[in-house]
Amino acid sequence: MTALFTNKRISRSPSSLPLILGGSLTAVAILVGCSKSDDSAPATADRPADTAQPIHTIAAEPLNPPRAMAQMPPAPPAAPARAAAMPQQAAAPPAATSAAQKPLTPAEENERSAKSKLAALMRRSGEEREAENYAAARKTDDEILAMVAQLYSDRGNYVQAARHQIVEDEWLGKLTPADQQHLKEAALFLSLAQLEASQQHYDKALEKAQQAAHLLADLGGSKTLGYVAIDEFMANQYSLLHDYARCEAALREAGEIVAEASGETSVRCASLEVELGLFYLERDDYEHGFPVLEHALASFEQTLGRKDPRYIHCLCRIGRGYSNLGDQATAKTYCEKAVTLARKSLTSKGDVYDYCLQDLAVVEFRSGEYAAAEPLETEAVADIRQRYGESHPGYLYARSGLGRLYIRVGMYDRAEAILKETVDTARRVLGESNPETSYSMQYLGELYLAEKKYAAAEPLLAAALTMQQKDQSAGSASLAQLWESYAQLLHATGRDADAQTCEQRKAAIDQRLAATRQRLQQIANMKTDPVMRR
Repeated sequence: MTALFTNKRISRSPSSLPLILGGSLTAVAILVGCSKSDDSAPATADRPADTAQPIHTIAAEPLNPPRAMAQMPPAPPAAPARAAAMPQQAAAPPAATSAAQKPLTPAEENERSAKSKLAALMRRSGEEREAENYAAARKTDDEILAMVAQLYSDRGNYVQAARHQIVEDEWLGKLTPADQQHLKEAALFLSLAQLEASQQHYDKALEKAQQAAHLLADLGGSKTLGYVAIDEFMANQYSLLHDYARCEAALREAGEIVAEASGETSVRCASLEVELGLFYLERDDYEHGFPVLEHALASFEQTLGRKDPRYIHCLCRIGRGYSNLGDQATAKTYCEKAVTLARKSLTSKGDVYDYCLQDLAVVEFRSGEYAAAEPLETEAVADIRQRYGESHPGYLYARSGLGRLYIRVGMYDRAEAILKETVDTARRVLGESNPETSYSMQYLGELYLAEKKYAAAEPLLAAALTMQQKDQSAGSASLAQLWESYAQLLHATGRDADAQTCEQRKAAIDQRLAATRQRLQQIANMKTDPVMRR
């Protein structure tokens, strides 16, 4: 079991249930190019189910992971959830590129044929499982295991994942008819929980998800992949309710089980590490966040290669973390590499591509390189608008960033047109209290501050400050910028004592970030010092 998920820093909460991420065979499906598409995704908060999906089929589907670092919201349809910590783009089969460029050798042709057969077996296994024909699925699992062992040996822990699927199918096959009914009830409770979440009734959503989890646990399924989907959903609700201790506990417990199910260097384990690492960065816990993300990055590189969108996504997220920490030079190294890989490797533009553009744009903005930031922001805005429309949260976030850029270069009229429209749309689409709305309000308030329209600036900045203090940790770099803007407003309106209080809070954040950068540098020096390594 990977050490990343064993050294808990908090005590387990009684209501924190075990959580894992993803299906055992999904890691194998990535390699053979037969992972399920978004069209087959389970009912979510965005898409309530007409009928409850069998709970044992849910975990292998694409999930909606929690928001990380309060950046770009998830892909449409928009959900009141944390932004996706992992992209939903499917990886191409490893041999596809070479096959398109040159004739296959006999060995490559045999491998391609074997992968095609494996993909067909996996589709058949899934169909048998959904039809509750577990005996047949169990036999198919044996064929899958043999072919996985032949193709990949134990690379990427795919053999381990296939064996875990056998164990789970054996458990399903032993359930009585009454147990099967309880399994369906658990699926129904999860569908109801997702419906409550879509209506922003997060406490009720948690209550129903807990009922689903208890039913599944009573059946002996607390280590199954269906249990994964339930508890990741619960982690999302904990985050939305600002119960970060339980959210962290759930994510760590998830890692323990997914490491046992598919291995600590598997794609699934790495995906969960990204989610956990981004959770730490969102809470400004960089000393725990960066090592987790670097481990995930190494796992993606080993298993999928550098051209895979998951590797690129993780790379740019690490860069954004360093930017938030105030280390723009390191951030630029990561983000430029991510953008270069995205432009060369991704076959089509999507969420990962836009993450890369916006993260690098933020780094350039914070470095004062506004001319370099503008084309990145402009491209991201145009791309998101074309794919999702002008009411999508991702478009609103990108557009507000472009408006803020225009403030810095003195183009106030253009900035005001963008930011007023963005604030109005965000209030209508996301609601007044949404954290993403607060950023648009902050930037419009900063525009009015720059124009010395203090009466117009104050309510916007004050509202943004109230919302962001609830949503962010006390040491957030973004919050520091807002404290600075509010202090400027207070000085300009003759409230110097209050302004000094705001400045002290910003200075405290800056000092904490500087101390963190120093500690991280010391750790890096120890790793490179041959004496210390001994």
